[in-house]
Amino acid sequence: MWLGWVCSDEAHGVSPLSCFTLMDVNCLTQGKKKLSELKWLMKLFEDAARAKGLWKDVFTPAEANHVYVQVFDSITKERLGAKGGLQ
Repeated sequence: MWLGWVCSDEAHGVSPLSCFTLMDVNCLTQGKKKLSELKWLMKLFEDAARAKGLWKDVFTPAEANHVYVQVFDSITKERLGAKGGLQ
């Protein structure tokens, strides 16, 4: 999901998901809700990438994957409590 959030799919002419608006997903079942939830989750990754100095305005797929690997553990540890449940 992260890759689609920060990288366009040039072969299919699709912008990064981060560029989508609520109007773009209005026709989908619960599209607005799903996009809002996705924005919330991806912001956690973006904030972690910015904090580590890894953020760029444009990513290649390889760069996006590198950032994901670098921040994934910090995101999951932050969101999981001592019992392993989501906070």
